[in-house]
Amino acid sequence: MVSICFVLPRGNFTRPFSKVDNLYNFAVVDKNLIVGALIVLLATVIIGVASVEEIDEIGHRYFLVSNVDSMMVYGDSLCGPDKTYVSNSLAMKWYKKAAELGNATALIRMGTIYREGWSDEESNLRALECFQDAVAVDSLDIEALTEAGRTFGLYLGNYRIGHDYLDKALEIDSTCLEALWYKVRLYVRQDNDVQMSKFIHRIDVIDSTFIDRKLEEEKDDS
Repeated sequence: MVSICFVLPRGNFTRPFSKVDNLYNFAVVDKNLIVGALIVLLATVIIGVASVEEIDEIGHRYFLVSNVDSMMVYGDSLCGPDKTYVSNSLAMKWYKKAAELGNATALIRMGTIYREGWSDEESNLRALECFQDAVAVDSLDIEALTEAGRTFGLYLGNYRIGHDYLDKALEIDSTCLEALWYKVRLYVRQDNDVQMSKFIHRIDVIDSTFIDRKLEEEKDDS
């Protein structure tokens, strides 16, 4: 592994950044900068940089826009159902940059934010576009296929195409519990008890506690 030491230029930084600079100057990071990204995120917590805008500014200050790994680290630190609209909107910005560089996971994250309404825009159609774009980037991405199938079937009511995407995911990994679960959910919507029971059995063979956990999880989300 090739390692280099990054020494940042000195300047009239505000309080949080001057302290992060001092820590970062001692960081030896690999060529992907991923270790450096984690160091700066940890530093912001220790030093007490609380606002998402400041964390976003740190991302711009320390990392090149061409570094996808760093974009994903910062996006993931700002994204989630427990974060604010502002935080998730900033995460979306980082994911868009990573997606422009061909990162399928970034597109999946974007789709989730759109579908779940974590930012200021909730759109199942925009979400579906992101999931389909992720499949276009990597046709073997099981998560992208599963989320596309889930969105088509459960959010847009197109059961046939929903099943098609889920079936493709299961062709790659027949034990993918998430894909099997959404097959069950679609068959429930279609009142197809025979197929529903078949897929419930497949899930139970793999993990007998999975369905109970999913039902509890979805109950908490409702």
